[in-house]
Amino acid sequence: MTDETPTPAKTGRPRKAPGERLADGLRVRMTAAERASIEARAAAAGLSPSEFARRAIAGAKIMAPANDRAAIPPMLIAELGRIGNNLNQIAHAAHLGRDLPGMAEVALAEVRALVAAITERLDR
Repeated sequence: MTDETPTPAKTGRPRKAPGERLADGLRVRMTAAERASIEARAAAAGLSPSEFARRAIAGAKIMAPANDRAAIPPMLIAELGRIGNNLNQIAHAAHLGRDLPGMAEVALAEVRALVAAITERLDR
């Protein structure tokens, strides 16, 4: 009988490939006001200052988090709920075999217009 204990399985996140590791750094000098501005903008975007800077330097569009409901007016959220209710009623009627000439197309056009309004509001 041997007194060998099994090696515990490794847990945690797998290691990144060498090309994916963020090992290199770049030091940038700035004023305290510039740093505060960057940190505030990064926080508003839901990013760390480093990730915010990487994206800004790369020219990526930096947007607020998708789940930031404060950026979307309550009126648009309510309208989206009403349209969703209409679509649910249309789907229910369609499953019952009722003829619904053009109703789905109208509701879909409303959804597209509302999504465009929300997207425009978030891009500001």
